[in-house]
Amino acid sequence: MKIYLSGRVTGENLEKARSKFKTYQTKLENKGYEVINPLEVNEFHPDKTWLEYMLESIMNLSKCDGIYKIRTNKNSIGSNIESLFALKLNLKFLN
Repeated sequence: MKIYLSGRVTGENLEKARSKFKTYQTKLENKGYEVINPLEVNEFHPDKTWLEYMLESIMNLSKCDGIYKIRTNKNSIGSNIESLFALKLNLKFLN
C-alpha cells in the first residue's frame, strides 16, 4: 500500500521538518508501507511558490492508496488541503 505523508512544512525550520518527516517515513516503511515523502520527492527550490509545492503534492497524493497526517499543535493549511483531497478520493487514513 502506498501512503502519502502529510504534515506542516510552511513556517517550520526546513531541516527539522525533513527530520520529522523522515522519522515518520521510516516508521511506516518498517510496517511494510511504501511511503511518499513530499520533502524527498518534491524538488526544493527557493523561488518555488507555495502553490507550486501544493500542486506537486496533490499530484503525488493522487497516486497513493492512503494518507498519514503528522499531528502537530499548529494548523497547516497545506496539510488540511491534502486531507480534504484524500477524503474526496476515498483514500484510507492511517493513524
